[in-house]
Amino acid sequence: MKPSATIKLGTAFGIDILLHWSFFFLPLLVGWFAWYHGQPLSTTAVWMVLLVVVLFSVLLHELGHALTAEKLGIPIIDIMLTPICGLARLERAPARPWDEVLVALAGPLANLGAASLLAILIWIRGESFSIDPKMINDSLWLTLLWINLCLFAINLLPIFPMDGGRILRAFLAMAMDNSRATKVAARLGQIMSVLAIAAGVYWQIVALVVIGIFLIATAEQEIRQHFLYPGK
Repeated sequence: MKPSATIKLGTAFGIDILLHWSFFFLPLLVGWFAWYHGQPLSTTAVWMVLLVVVLFSVLLHELGHALTAEKLGIPIIDIMLTPICGLARLERAPARPWDEVLVALAGPLANLGAASLLAILIWIRGESFSIDPKMINDSLWLTLLWINLCLFAINLLPIFPMDGGRILRAFLAMAMDNSRATKVAARLGQIMSVLAIAAGVYWQIVALVVIGIFLIATAEQEIRQHFLYPGK
């Protein structure tokens, strides 16, 4: 059943792709930020295109999770895209730790695969692999490359419930019961999220603070849900 606060964008590989209504705050925020700082319309347009590029890369990431889960016999509910993250919603969690490792790894590896193909395309076109922001903004392919590399690296950080944290939980579950593994991985993730918030405050990176708070709350929810439904 489609959540009421979402818009269906379409389907991919038979999986419904949903956009949460709160995502529309992002273009509004970008537009306001550009207007407040007196940015030209062309710059605002580039930022809007960048939002679409990020959305596409996040969708690719979630498709990696979903298609791998399907291969392991886990039914997929849908994929939901939000302003903070994407969610491949499964009907049940992987039953075996190694299955969870495979599902969690599939998302970052999808981004790494896309980045590799983009690198070949950029090399064929004779473009530079510069990380200079101006050069990145001037090349859609280079922008896509670096976004996918960032999604690959960031998601493998051992911060539960991100992919790296789920991989950590799976390995812990090989040495202890699943409930204990969830609690340990979640608490470690919350500690790292607090450090991320502190870094965001120090360097005045609002997005880092928001993401850190979101991860702390989500990890706490995972702990409570797991102990309410230990068979999850």
